[in-house]
Amino acid sequence: MQLTFSNGKGTGLTQPAGSFAEIQRFSDTYSNIGLALPILAQFNFPFRRIRPYVAGGTVIQYNIKNTEERTYQLVTVNNEYGYATREMKDFTPASIGMQVNVGFEIPFGSKLSHFYEIKWQPYFTQIGQSSGADISFKALTLSAGVLF
Repeated sequence: MQLTFSNGKGTGLTQPAGSFAEIQRFSDTYSNIGLALPILAQFNFPFRRIRPYVAGGTVIQYNIKNTEERTYQLVTVNNEYGYATREMKDFTPASIGMQVNVGFEIPFGSKLSHFYEIKWQPYFTQIGQSSGADISFKALTLSAGVLF
């Protein structure tokens, strides 16, 4: 079980209408907090000093909280139409994706190892909607730690 936090940024343009006399550029920041359960198969290469490995499988995530924050390029538009962090529309409580890990372990001592890993997680299901667009995440993670 893993506690996850994802943060992504997107940009867009508004349609000129009403108080928007011209097209306005805006940026959105999307955040997701969840509990993930990866179900992986791992292959370890049988080397002595450095032990490389690859793993892959599926990941099921329970989404605890999804938020979005929008900022407009012009301060006057942002003051009139901008908003602080809000809950994402059409919140999806669960996401399904895949996970691929590539890394290696370096043993030290009798029962300890360092590990270094790259993890890629694309999710196949959306986590919510913003302005009518589906939002989903893809994550690339670099990790290091100690195994004991």
